[in-house]
Amino acid sequence: MTEIRKSYPSDLNDMQWKAVEIILGDSEHGPNGRKRQVDFREIVNAMSYRWETGCTWRMLPHDLPTWNTVYMYWRKWEFSGALSAIRVMLSMSSQQLRIALPTMKPVELQRKQAEKCCG
Repeated sequence: MTEIRKSYPSDLNDMQWKAVEIILGDSEHGPNGRKRQVDFREIVNAMSYRWETGCTWRMLPHDLPTWNTVYMYWRKWEFSGALSAIRVMLSMSSQQLRIALPTMKPVELQRKQAEKCCG
């Protein structure tokens, strides 16, 4: 049974998470089709906590994923461009997000469309 942790003020609400899911694509399964062992929502909550508090990686609370797991995804998403898209999305108001949600696409799809268009 999974223990539910106490939420932090920096945690994503459901609408923000829905937008992050669109940006990241399939958060349930890895590229090999296997179910992920880590919860992407908790990874993004940990990143959001760090953005809000300014703490170092090693000072992330123990009820969030381990700092090195969060850092690994931070670097991966920074390289892919997903991290900047997440930051922009988290800075939007609820109304702006509600308007933007229907037109959002995964970062990988955006990259493929750009390559097709612009070479």
